[in-house]
Amino acid sequence: MLAEGAAREDVAAGVHQSIAHRVGQLAKSLQPQPPVAFTGGVAQNRCLVRELSRVLGHDIILPEQPEFTGALGAAIIGYDELKSVLIFPTHKRVIRRRAVRGNPLFHPQNPRKTRKTRP
Repeated sequence: MLAEGAAREDVAAGVHQSIAHRVGQLAKSLQPQPPVAFTGGVAQNRCLVRELSRVLGHDIILPEQPEFTGALGAAIIGYDELKSVLIFPTHKRVIRRRAVRGNPLFHPQNPRKTRKTRP
């Protein structure tokens, strides 16, 4: 297209429109209801956000740092999983752990009953 004399801006706009159309069609199959949020690093691309908003027919909410939302969610889920296993065991599985002073997540409820792990 560039060889045919098309402006770079027009080519970039066409790419954004194409991606927004494909993603928008997939999203529409889920019948999204407002508010619609867009997360991940791609959400920093204002042109793509604008085109996707146009395709979906809804305003799109963006977090302040959209590139971190997936990692933040994974950290919260991981913390909940770790907390339920190490601090409040719900099953009789033996859990080997080391007491780490000052860290409430890893410090056992009763330090005297802590089983020492071998290095």
